[in-house]
Amino acid sequence: MRDALKSRSAVNPITNLARFSLLKECARQGLITQGGVLHGHFIKVGTSSKAYNAIQLLIMYLKCQRSADADQILKGFNGFNLVAHNCLIAASVERGNLDEARRLFDEMPERNEVSWTALASGFLKYGRVEESMWYFERNPFHNVVSWTAAVSGFVQNGLNYKAMKLFLDMFRCGVRPNDVTFTSVVRACAELGAFELGMSVLSLILKVGFEHNISVSNSFITFSLRLGKVDLARRIFHRMEVRDVISWTAILDMYVEMGDLTEARRVFDEMPTRNTVSWSAMIARYSQSGYTEEAVKLFYRMIQDGFSPNTSCLASVISAMACLEALHAGMNIHAPGRWSDVMNTRKLMKEKGVKKSGGCSWVESHLTQALPKKQWKDLA
Repeated sequence: MRDALKSRSAVNPITNLARFSLLKECARQGLITQGGVLHGHFIKVGTSSKAYNAIQLLIMYLKCQRSADADQILKGFNGFNLVAHNCLIAASVERGNLDEARRLFDEMPERNEVSWTALASGFLKYGRVEESMWYFERNPFHNVVSWTAAVSGFVQNGLNYKAMKLFLDMFRCGVRPNDVTFTSVVRACAELGAFELGMSVLSLILKVGFEHNISVSNSFITFSLRLGKVDLARRIFHRMEVRDVISWTAILDMYVEMGDLTEARRVFDEMPTRNTVSWSAMIARYSQSGYTEEAVKLFYRMIQDGFSPNTSCLASVISAMACLEALHAGMNIHAPGRWSDVMNTRKLMKEKGVKKSGGCSWVESHLTQALPKKQWKDLA
């Protein structure tokens, strides 16, 4: 995003649409400095009060909690603005200030489906289910978004039976579910351990044509694994036309949990993209299964590829390194040639500019540099 701003400023004047797109991205990412530059430009050319620019500026300032700047934007609106007021409600919900969100909602002279759904979803987000349902039941603009928000909220609060009932009510009202609805419903089935119900939902998914949706397929892989249906999970994975890192990681976790390190490593090596979870799963299983050298080697690769290990991964590596360091003394006497990995590690440290403190293992030295002090203390 920052590079885009620099590159566009170096060429011919960009279009209003391009400026708006950049501002929208600044608002989404909370890039207050870059957004401020654009705001200044809009003021200079006299377009800062245009509704589409003003709304994005408002979103950005609210997200960055710049109340004074947000108030200045609000003053620029000619009276009540529905979209701006919805932004205020969303910002209050995000900060957990539900009473303020309700006050803003109550004072609105008019509301739309976004207003009602934002408030109902906000109460569900913080576990205030009864208040959420009060607004949901009185929402005059029910659509797939409001129904899905309610179903997802119930699942997030562990109210899986109610989520399924609401899903059925949604169908009776003639509202067609979307991929988010189905993902939440499949999760509810998994939480309930209801395999037959889940298969009924799968039939419905096939009927409405969401079988190739990545999120829905991923949720069904997770559902199958939760209920011990490994073959079903494998079949769903292989029939997917497109897979993402979540799909691959789910199957990797399956083989890891089964203790099949050969298949797990095959899947890991075939993954087109990896995330911290997939690296951690493989490293942890190697460490737990006694393949400590493989665990440490994989950890080095993870660092080389630019991934930051999480606490679980670090614990596995520390355990593996402890075993290797205990073995090191014997290897120095009986088989020093097999300790080439340590020498390779020292070479990597030199190339990367990592310095080892006296009396510290490589892992301890590296981890104290890689982690914030608080996280390191928590791990210790």
